[in-house]
Amino acid sequence: MLILDEPTNHLDLSMIEWLEWYLKKTHMTLLMVTHDRYFLERVCTDIFELHRGKIVEFPGNYSYYLEKKAAREEHEQQQLHKLKQVYRQELAWMKRAPSGRQAKSTAREGRFTEVETHYDDNKDILFQEQAKLVLSSEKRQLGGKIINLYKVKKSFGEKKILAEFSHEFRHNERIGVIGDNGVGKSTFVHMLLGDEPIDGGKIQTGETVVFGHYQQKDIQFPDDKRISDIVDDRKLLEQFLFPANKQHVFANKLSGGEKRRLHLLSVLAKNPNFLLLDEPTNDLDLVTIAVLEEFLLQYEGCLLVVSHDRFFMDRITDHLFVFEGDGVVNDYWGRYSEYMQEKKELVKKKKKSKSQAQKVESDDTSVVKKKLSYMQKRELDLLMKDLLELEERKDEINMLLSNKDMHYDDIKKLSEELGKIIRLVEQKEYRWFELQG
Repeated sequence: MLILDEPTNHLDLSMIEWLEWYLKKTHMTLLMVTHDRYFLERVCTDIFELHRGKIVEFPGNYSYYLEKKAAREEHEQQQLHKLKQVYRQELAWMKRAPSGRQAKSTAREGRFTEVETHYDDNKDILFQEQAKLVLSSEKRQLGGKIINLYKVKKSFGEKKILAEFSHEFRHNERIGVIGDNGVGKSTFVHMLLGDEPIDGGKIQTGETVVFGHYQQKDIQFPDDKRISDIVDDRKLLEQFLFPANKQHVFANKLSGGEKRRLHLLSVLAKNPNFLLLDEPTNDLDLVTIAVLEEFLLQYEGCLLVVSHDRFFMDRITDHLFVFEGDGVVNDYWGRYSEYMQEKKELVKKKKKSKSQAQKVESDDTSVVKKKLSYMQKRELDLLMKDLLELEERKDEINMLLSNKDMHYDDIKKLSEELGKIIRLVEQKEYRWFELQG
């Protein structure tokens, strides 16, 4: 059994793809807390939702969960509408203020209070769960010149980050930045901001550009600052899932995820026209990510996002800077899933071409198999014997482990032995193939 808490946080995309492949093929029970929606869709067979203090089980993947959740929310809206009608009827009765109320009137007053409380509670819950982020309608306009990069160079010693990279940012561009950890994605963001010096070339920034920068860092707020001191727009805080009864809490008392959410909101609240977001979905829950996505889809400025969240990138960006290492940046016009599909097809074509070339070579030339020496033949025979014995012992251990009443210490000892055997089998099989040529 494997228990994973946000396993994709801080991993690069190639590692995430590998982990997804590994978890899909492995035979074990997996319990995973994650906001990675492609993981939920492709790896998970059941979804457990922690919903208003209860766990609700959905026997299916993420798309099945979304379908059923939408049906539940529609039903709740219908119930709330009915409750609202009852509330209006009771309120109208209360306003008429009938004289000489008897027991029935007193009972009806009690019913009104009950309906009012129930309606308010349900209305607030649904508002929080279906919140949408709406910022100031005052948009900061971008001028004709935004940011121009001309043959920009950057290195740290022998490690190249950029090798003569050029790009002219245009209005409403939505660029995703991807690449392995350590290739310089965050450095690139700091170069655009002017915080990181360049080694050559030019970066020219227009006078009307107002940056909003959200970055990966350990977020700490002053001890004497409350949530409402960080962002003073009460309605905006509610839209970003900070209800009125929580807005006077000291910001440093928040959880890690809540601090990130507040920091992100403080960046957005400044109404920038060029957003630079470095891993914005790390440590955010799915509800908050959904609110952020809806806002970014309506955002009319320039957007540059560094993220390993593949679902988020597919929804928000339509243009990629792919950092391939050694200063090379592939300027790809398309979404992340399209890029990965093209990359996989290219790998398949290369493998096919290589296979065809090997076949032609095999047909045209007589391949002489190398002759084994006496010692190599003997080693080959011993390897076969060892492999048979190891496989027999592996079967014995698997049989023993199927006993549910076995003591934990014995299970641990056998599991360790099984692990050693599996590694030995891999080593000996590799050597056997080497000798076989």
